[in-house]
Amino acid sequence: MLLSISLPVAAQVGVVNNGFIYGLLHPFEAMDHILVALSVGMLCTMLERGIVCLIPVAFLFFMSLGSIAGILHVPIPVGDPFLALGVVALGGIIALNRSMPVSFAMAFVGIFAVFHGYEHGASMPAGTAPLAYLSGLLAGTVLLQLLGIIGGKMLIHLDDNSRLLRITGGAIAIAGVYSVLAVLWQTP
Repeated sequence: MLLSISLPVAAQVGVVNNGFIYGLLHPFEAMDHILVALSVGMLCTMLERGIVCLIPVAFLFFMSLGSIAGILHVPIPVGDPFLALGVVALGGIIALNRSMPVSFAMAFVGIFAVFHGYEHGASMPAGTAPLAYLSGLLAGTVLLQLLGIIGGKMLIHLDDNSRLLRITGGAIAIAGVYSVLAVLWQTP
């Protein structure tokens, strides 16, 4: 379903007058952004069994930093293949179901979050209020992360061995490979 509603890697859309609404909808417009946010939620479910999950919080923090850099047009070397590689990496970690310290997972998702945030910030339409846009962007990302957490919990509930969660992670990684290839195919 996600493959049919999104471009492989895209962060550009038409201009919307309301910065919050534009920011809120922006994460839902590209497959790579959807899959990364869902994967962060699933990774949270996989690694942390407590009520508070710091992995999505780290992602939001670093994405905010990247978004601010993008809004300010700070030059950061980033490309669409790297964004798609983030999908492959996060899906792969879920598929492999490897235990790791939460602090490492937070740093790992933070790296990809900076670059995803940068692309989000750089694609903010001219004349949009940056704070409203960033607030909407964070709210949209939180919604996707919550869907990932809920989906991850459901998959673990259905299968205590986490096979369904690992299969989902593998599917996400494969979708990321598709995105990488699609971007490279488009690059002259």
